[in-house]
Amino acid sequence: MLNSSSKEESLICSLAKIVGADYVKADNDFTTAHSKNTLPRQQLAKVIVRPLNKKEIAKIFVLAKKNNAKVWCFSGGNNWGYGSKNALEKDAIVLLLDRMNKIIEVNTELAYAVIEPGVTQQQLNDHLTKLKTNLWIDCTDSTPKGSLLGNAVERGIGYTPYGDHFGNVCGMEVVLPNGEILHQDEAKKSKTFHTHKWAHGPFLDGLFSQSNMGIVTKIGIWLMPKPKHTQLFILDLKNKKVLPKVIDVLRTLSLQKIVQGHPHMVNDFQMLTVIATNEDLSASARQGNIEESVLKELYRKYRIAPWAMVGSIYAESREEMGFRKKQLKKSFRDFGKLSFFDAKKVRTIGKFVTNYERSGPGSYKRRFLSWLKPLFTDKPIASIALLPEMFNVVRGVPTWKIIKSAYFKNKSPGTGFSDPAADNCGIIWLAPTFPTTGEHAMQLLRMFQDGYEKYRFNFCGCITKLNDRTSFFLSGIFFDKNNKEEAARAMALHSALVKTIYDNGYPPYRSGLMSWGLEEHRQTVRFELLKILKKALDPSECYAPDRYGISYGKR
Repeated sequence: MLNSSSKEESLICSLAKIVGADYVKADNDFTTAHSKNTLPRQQLAKVIVRPLNKKEIAKIFVLAKKNNAKVWCFSGGNNWGYGSKNALEKDAIVLLLDRMNKIIEVNTELAYAVIEPGVTQQQLNDHLTKLKTNLWIDCTDSTPKGSLLGNAVERGIGYTPYGDHFGNVCGMEVVLPNGEILHQDEAKKSKTFHTHKWAHGPFLDGLFSQSNMGIVTKIGIWLMPKPKHTQLFILDLKNKKVLPKVIDVLRTLSLQKIVQGHPHMVNDFQMLTVIATNEDLSASARQGNIEESVLKELYRKYRIAPWAMVGSIYAESREEMGFRKKQLKKSFRDFGKLSFFDAKKVRTIGKFVTNYERSGPGSYKRRFLSWLKPLFTDKPIASIALLPEMFNVVRGVPTWKIIKSAYFKNKSPGTGFSDPAADNCGIIWLAPTFPTTGEHAMQLLRMFQDGYEKYRFNFCGCITKLNDRTSFFLSGIFFDKNNKEEAARAMALHSALVKTIYDNGYPPYRSGLMSWGLEEHRQTVRFELLKILKKALDPSECYAPDRYGISYGKR
């Protein structure tokens, strides 16, 4: 990045003058810790900088250009499986925007909030609860510490009708690599900056989503008014053969607006990684695949269906809710077991699980509760313990529970904050899109199953509704980072699958740094245009070159 140690020292001193010495860290231990990710490779940052506002970011850009340095930026860096806080190149200046964590405004009348990059899912949810607003965020099932802005500009997906996160962004502030500040609506006194998404003239916000054209420092995000009635539904498919029919039915229900949100459909192995104990996912099994015979026994033990759909329905009256439930029952009756959970039922289950877990093994209370459990569920405690968490997620309340999946080949996470990157977990995510038909779904899944079998990994993934006509398959490649041979196989599988999805017309809805250097990410006319725009906005190519494959230099 720089030519000499004296230049490096000068750069670091200059950065300290911009943001304060406490917020510039260049010592090896610190940069190593913050460069950890869940991928088979990592790049060590030269310096970690935590700016406080857009003006400091603009000054950092100017300084970086003078020093021929490269800048990469992360809101929180909790996008595990895609890259965490890693740049594509070593010795980059890595900006972390966690100090920019102001909730600038909550407009309860028009149902939106204005936030900075460091605002987390948990933070905004707690703030709305404290204000008693009756407004919900939409959250992912990843981590409460995830950045709302960061996930939105990566076009992340949640569960509720507001689950298209970038689709519900309105009004952005961006620092361009030349140091200028951009608003989509340059009339700064506009009364509709956070209510009219398209503003006037060409729409520019999309240039700063999944790109390297500038750093988004503020967004307006629409919030969901709390409905009077919410129900979580779970469909356990009776076998894998009915999956294409279920996908076709879900498309119809979505187009009819019977199902308003974004259901997730999890395969048996993915569910196992979330609910199974460390004893069942034994150390010997984590050294490679879990054999099919062992998996079948575990699926029986935990009563895991071949696929399970988790979704939600909302209504303003009991009659409307009754209608939606009736339509789901009618539509899914031939495909498996459909269960509904309202707030009252979830509270009852939550209390039961708490009492069960607090009772001692072999105690009278435990025996009594074990006798009582079959009266309302045939699922094991590990499964029903997720119900309160999932019910909260479909109401915008984030959870830690699903992160356990990333620890499949590692020690189990604790009960508090879990960080798969810091804990040396190995996982790569790949998320190809497909038109929501059973035929397309099965074609895509067959290709993935063949790849997983060839490279000797357990097939793992989740089908999620992207919109009424499109879904994506979130595929997890779990590997042991301490096993070089297995890590190499994980990389090879990922590369093979990236080529497969592009060759067959199923591009990803988002991607990480493992994909950006692959030739499949460079499309023809579209990427030529992006290169022209990149050169105009960032002539020295100082900001995140080759992110999402966008670069005009020789790399």
